[in-house]
Amino acid sequence: MIAYLTEMNSCAEQQARPPSLQAPPPPPAPAPVAPPPVVATRADHRRAGLVLAVGGAVALGVGVAFHRDVHVLEGYREALCAGENPCDWSPERDRKADDYDARGRRASIVAIGAYTAGALALVGGAALYLRSPREPRRVTIAPLRGGAVASVGVSF
Repeated sequence: MIAYLTEMNSCAEQQARPPSLQAPPPPPAPAPVAPPPVVATRADHRRAGLVLAVGGAVALGVGVAFHRDVHVLEGYREALCAGENPCDWSPERDRKADDYDARGRRASIVAIGAYTAGALALVGGAALYLRSPREPRRVTIAPLRGGAVASVGVSF
């Protein structure tokens, strides 16, 4: 019972304090402000188009390099039996021929993929660059005595 009375006494003392001694409630948190929408400009579109086109050109270069490897491996494969008629296929020659075939198939697949990706990126980059949004034209019309004058402002 003494604990109950002590608790009631401390509660009554807290409530009896003047309001100025109590800590004020914290201010409400400010509402989050949404950032303004990002508007892409013509320069942004052109820059993205150039970057995409350069990436496409690099991919085409990779395709050319792997295409060259296909032809080099094909030459190595044909050189296994150069000058022999008929060719005597030993297990060592079979192993080398299989290795050249596998490497040639892999290089061919990579070359085709690089050609495809490079062509798509090059075309996409050119489209982005050429179809970038233009600034709106400014048209001004001013009345004059006996008619009017009009002017159109363009930028390029």
